[in-house]
Amino acid sequence: MKANKIFILAAAATLAVLGCTGGKKVNRDTSTQSQDLSGNWNDVDADLVAKEMIGNCLKANGGWAQKFKDAHNGKNPTLKLYRVKNKSSEQINDEYFTKQFETALVNSGTVDVVAAANEGGDLDAELADQKKNASDESAKSRGNAEGADFILNGAINVQNDSADGKEIRAYVTTMQLTDVSSRKKVWQDQKKIRKEVNQPSASF
Repeated sequence: MKANKIFILAAAATLAVLGCTGGKKVNRDTSTQSQDLSGNWNDVDADLVAKEMIGNCLKANGGWAQKFKDAHNGKNPTLKLYRVKNKSSEQINDEYFTKQFETALVNSGTVDVVAAANEGGDLDAELADQKKNASDESAKSRGNAEGADFILNGAINVQNDSADGKEIRAYVTTMQLTDVSSRKKVWQDQKKIRKEVNQPSASF
């Protein structure tokens, strides 16, 4: 009996110590429902916008990629995707959005995607390494990059309005596809996400 009491007291003391430490608790989200903690632009917003716009882009203008192929002996159009500009005051990881776009375009097989300007560092380093270490037959030279026929770019804007502890955040993502040669806009789309954020009033 005495041993049992000692064990119970030790267990209680351990639980008390663990309770005081306030360890971090992490729940893995496996639901299909969105979770919005702050009201800021988040992964759910990026996923929704990317999914809708990717489909619209590939089907736009009666199939702009197929029209290009028909006019160029079956050659895929070459596209360069620029980073989406964040014109809000929030910290937004634009690559989370643009890389979904890029992946879908590459895997569609309807366009050829070349590296954007901000990705040139690794390519330049590889060319420099090949110039030094690769054989003359296999080394790639500068000046052979595929020129883009189209560029895809865009921006995320936010318009806020607030009063009496309530805030409205309207995020508008605009994407556009432009023919480099003619400078004509082949496709443009906007997706708006509107959030209402209620701030709890302070209680004393």
